[in-house]
Amino acid sequence: MIFHWRIRNYMRASCGAALVATIAFQVVGFIHLGRLDAFFLVALVTGGVLGLTVAFIVGVPFLITRRKAENPRPR
Repeated sequence: MIFHWRIRNYMRASCGAALVATIAFQVVGFIHLGRLDAFFLVALVTGGVLGLTVAFIVGVPFLITRRKAENPRPR
């Protein structure tokens, strides 16, 4: 949500949020296991796809709010 709140471009905010979430997940996994998982590349891709999906869904209300603010309806 921080990315969508601070970055106005929807795609950049979504990609940034997904990237940070994926890296954070890998760092937590590394700390927990004490080493990289044997399948960390698979987890990296899967986490990136899931993170991007979640970031797209979370960003929709921000996108709608910004579009309404930029283009108010004439009455």
